[in-house]
This record gives sequence, structure tokens and C-alpha cells, in this order.
Amino acid sequence: MKKEDLDKLRETLRKLFAMLGSSNEHERNVALQKIDEIAAKHKMSWNDVLELVGIGGKSEGKNDTANLFEELLKARRKQADILIDLAGAADKFRTADCRVWADIHIGGHRETWPVRSAGFKRWLRHRFWTDQKTAPTSEAVEACLCHLEAAAHCEGSPLREVYIRVAGLDDRIYLDLCNDDWTVIEVDASGWRAVEAPPVRFHRTAGMLPLPLPASGGTLSELRNLLNVSADDDFVVLVGDLLAALRGRPPYPVLAMAGPAGASKSTALRFLRDLIDPHQIEPGALPNEVRDLAIASSKRFVLAFDNLSGIPVPISDMLCRLSTGGGFAIRSLYSDDEEVVFSHTRPVMLAGIDDVAGRHDLSDRTSSLALEHIPEPSKKVLSEIRATFESARPRILGRLLDIAAHGLRNLPHTHLTRYPRMADYARWMAACETAEWPAGTFGRAFAANKESLAAASLEADVVATLIVEMLEGGTGWTGTAKELLTQTDNRASDQQKRNKHWPKTPRALTVRLRHASEILRAQGWRVEFARAPGGSRTRVVTISACQTERENLRPDSPYRPESNKTNCLGRDDRRDANDGDEFCVSRPSLCNQLILHGSGRWDGRDAKIPHPSGESTNRVVCAYCGEADPPPQTCGWNGQSVMLHLDCEEYWVREHEAEEDFK
Repeated sequence: MKKEDLDKLRETLRKLFAMLGSSNEHERNVALQKIDEIAAKHKMSWNDVLELVGIGGKSEGKNDTANLFEELLKARRKQADILIDLAGAADKFRTADCRVWADIHIGGHRETWPVRSAGFKRWLRHRFWTDQKTAPTSEAVEACLCHLEAAAHCEGSPLREVYIRVAGLDDRIYLDLCNDDWTVIEVDASGWRAVEAPPVRFHRTAGMLPLPLPASGGTLSELRNLLNVSADDDFVVLVGDLLAALRGRPPYPVLAMAGPAGASKSTALRFLRDLIDPHQIEPGALPNEVRDLAIASSKRFVLAFDNLSGIPVPISDMLCRLSTGGGFAIRSLYSDDEEVVFSHTRPVMLAGIDDVAGRHDLSDRTSSLALEHIPEPSKKVLSEIRATFESARPRILGRLLDIAAHGLRNLPHTHLTRYPRMADYARWMAACETAEWPAGTFGRAFAANKESLAAASLEADVVATLIVEMLEGGTGWTGTAKELLTQTDNRASDQQKRNKHWPKTPRALTVRLRHASEILRAQGWRVEFARAPGGSRTRVVTISACQTERENLRPDSPYRPESNKTNCLGRDDRRDANDGDEFCVSRPSLCNQLILHGSGRWDGRDAKIPHPSGESTNRVVCAYCGEADPPPQTCGWNGQSVMLHLDCEEYWVREHEAEEDFK
């Protein structure tokens, strides 16, 4: 380099070094960036740069200014490296959506944050200040976070699941109180307790409020006194929804409360939500977009919406997915081939004047409560009711946890004779109910609630209503969709046929009939579509009688009863009708002569099902449950053919193996 160019470069560097002492942070950053560019362009090290400027080198010792500049540059260049070293104290892991999280320890407890969250950045900046006595730059923090994400994915950090508020793991339940100490309540078959380092991780989102520490000695009557729920069955179903949420595993029934103005729906909605997942935001309107509802499900555990007047079809379908499971994917912002996936299941609570669960697919997942208007003399001041609720909340929560522990203890021994929709929920409640009510209480209340919802769904579907009226008093109907359309047209009024949703073609009627099939099943009619016999291409619609929801739900007792003098089944510890609870019998005992003679049916002493003797029928029945619907299949056992349902085969073989051992 020529001497003139070298002098010019030296003068430029001196001006830039002078700018490093500026009080303006932006000016300092610009000067440092330009020095880096000059050094890279001329392939000089920092020692070469300092020697060229004249504040360092071999011939002259470094003065105070040179030391100041060198320390400043050294510190600024190494901030990201220091942050990376400090972040090594955090335990990194990944989730299925490729996000990187970190467990950090603060004040003797463990906290879990995404590395991109404000909580983790606060912890990282505080550690840097404690170590360096200065604040890190935003660029250094960003570089550190990028390194942590790359290291977590490339170095094989463990894959875990992160929960919000409630988590179900194996045979335990964990409830995050969301207090400053990050206290978590663990529930198992022996009871509940506070733990410091649970095996699950919880995430805190904006607006989450703390739960009080649960207290023993509470009763559910304290909760009922705060709510405008008069019917016993409604209160049983309501408690079932709370226990389903506390279990931390789907499915979660949608709780829908309907009633006139002044029925205290909003207050009940707030109390029920705050028992499980209190939040700073009051229950508000239901989002109009599926995307907004999916985002809300990722930020809150219990989704509560008030003052509803109707639910759009896309939102109704999304609520179904939130209840029983399902995913939702949207395109990631500022990208063409990236997606953001939401796959959450959440308890949902709805309140409105009208029945908001009109569509059958949603009502099939819904527990409906009808609240009545509160008379003027019975009304109370809201502030007093809230004060009473806050005082009783620890005891109510403690009682719910007691019942959940009871359910965990009984769940392995609890079975249902027939499983309804959301079978896991029904089985869970059958295991929990005996802590508070006699066995079978929830089954009867749940079936009655479903019948009420089925009636509401039937009223909302004109085609299904006309078909039920047509079938009333008969045994069924068989014919083509065209013939069925003719009969429904003859029964429909002119106003009904002028409706834009009225089916005008056989194909349109077939579509409506498929959607209404569950409504008709709830009324005792099964719809089947098949081709006509003889190789014809004609499609035939068959509507036949079937069992209703109430007949299908018969819970077994989770306990083995002691034998008594009137019970002839004492040898096998099975309970029959003489033991006083018809809901405790699910299968015939080995001592029943009906099963020993291979008829596969049980009589009045085994579940109040009529004796089949003398019953003339050509239908093929299952050798275990005695039912012909659905048609059983031929199964082989010990060289003989037996007609069994797939669901009954295991039980039939098990009992016959026990019978052989008994002989």
C-alpha cells in the first residue's frame, strides 16, 4: 500500500475510534461496523488496526486510551459468546412443533419458558448483568438465541410435551397453580399433594391467574349453593364436566348453559372456569374465525364464551375438534411452504339465551344445562357472591381433587356394558361418581341429558322430524331415496318446502339423511344405505329400530360385592338383580344355567333382561350378549363355531376358559 493511502486509512480509522466514545449507541455501533469492514477488506487483525492507528504496537506501550478502546472492543465482540456460556445453565428440550424450550432455576424452583419468550430473555439478561455488570446488546441476545435453537435441534435435545394448567401422565394428574413459586399439585390414587419438581412441564401464558392452594374438608354443596342449578341431574353432569377438565385427558365435553336474562349464566360461567383455569380476561364473545379460536386454544386451557346467539358451522366443527381431538394448520406468515399446526384439545364452556348446540355433531359432544330466571326476592349482590366463592374456592377445589383421586383408584376396575359417545369420559365418571353418589347416578343423568339434547337437535331438523312422525307406531321403513322424498314432501307444509334448505332431489335428501342419521339413532332409528338385491344398481334406504342412548349406558360397579343369602351367584362374586342395583350387572355369571346351556342370554336375576325361552325368532344372536344387532360373526373356539360380536369375543372366551377351570 502506498504511503499516501496508508495515511488516509490511518486518519479514517482514528475518526472511527473517536466515534466509539460517543454517548449515542447507534453512532458507536456504526463506527464499530465500519472498523470491522475496513479490517476485513485489508485482511488486518485488531492488533494491526491498533498499531496502524498509533495507539498500540511493539515500539510504543499502550496508553490508557488504547487500553480503553481495546477493552471496549473486546467486550463488545464477546457478548454473544458470554451469553451462550451463561445459557448453559438452562436445560434445553424440544417439542413436537419444533419449538425449543428451557428449564431454568430461579429462587429454588424450576420454571419452563420458550427460549424466544420474554421470561427466558429476562433470565438471560439478568445472568449477564450479574456476571459482567453491564447490559448485553439486543444483537448479542439474538445471536445467543439462534445458537441455542440450532444446538437443541442438532445436538439431540430431548423431546417433551409442554402443558397448560392441567396435565395427565400415566396414572397421575398434575395441576399448575400458576403462583410465583410455580407450585404444582400432584394427584394419584392415594390422594393429592404439592410437589416441587413434577415430571411434566407447564407453560405460563399472558393473563393466567393463580389458583389458591387446595384445602381439605370441602363439599360440593358449597359449589351448588353458588349456582342457579336446581335439577340434581344437571348438577351431576356439571360436576362431570369439571372432573373431565381436571383429568387432563380428552375427550372434554362442551358445557353449554342456556337460559333467559337474569338466570346468572355469566356468573356461573365465570365461577366454573375460575375453579380450574382462572384468567384475567372475562369470558367474552366466540371468535368469528377458526384461526382465532385455534390461537386462543394454544393460550388458555379452559375456553369460556358468553352471550352467544348462535354458532357458525366452521366454528361448530372447530369446537368438535377441540372437544375430542383434531388438528388445524395455517400457513406461516411471510412464508410460502411453512405451516403452523394447532393440535390442542380443550374444555369449552358456552353460555347464551338460546340453545347454542343445535348441530348434532356438536350436541353429541355437549352437556346442556337449562338455567331458570332468578326471582327478584332471591337475587343477591354480585360482590357478596364473589366473596363467598373466593372463600369457598380452596375447599371446592380440594373436594374435586379428592374425587379425582378416588377416580384414579377405581378406574382400572371400572367398565361399562355399552360405551356411549366419548366413552373415556363416561368411564372416568363411572369411576369417580361413587365418591359422591351411588353407582349409576352419572350414567342415568348423562343419558337423560343426551335425550334432551337429541330432542333439541330433532326440533332443529325438519327432515328428521318428519321421518320420525312417519315411523311413529311402525317397525321401520325400506325404499329408495326418491320414494322417501315423496313421502316427506307429502307430509311437509308449503312453508317448509319453500325453505332454501329443503331437499328437492333424492340425492339432496340422501345427504340430509346422512347428516341426520345420529339424530334418528338417538330417537331409536338406525339408517342404512345399501344396493338392492339381485345385482341392481338401485340404492335402498333402510330405517330400522335400534337401542337409544339411555338403553346403551349401563355402568358396572367398580367393586366386587359380598355374597348374601339370596344371591345364588356367591361362588363367582357376581352381583345379580337381588343385590338391589340393576346398573351393577354387565355380564351373565358362570353359574347362570342360560350361559351353561349355550343360549348366551341372561334372565331377570342377571340384569332384568327377559328370559329368551319360547322366544321365536329367526335372527342370529350373539352367544354372549344375546343381541342380533349388529349381526354377529362366526368365531372358532376349541373346534366349534360360535356366533359372537367382535367386542364380545374376548369376554366369551374368558368366561368359558374360567368355566373349564371350574369343571
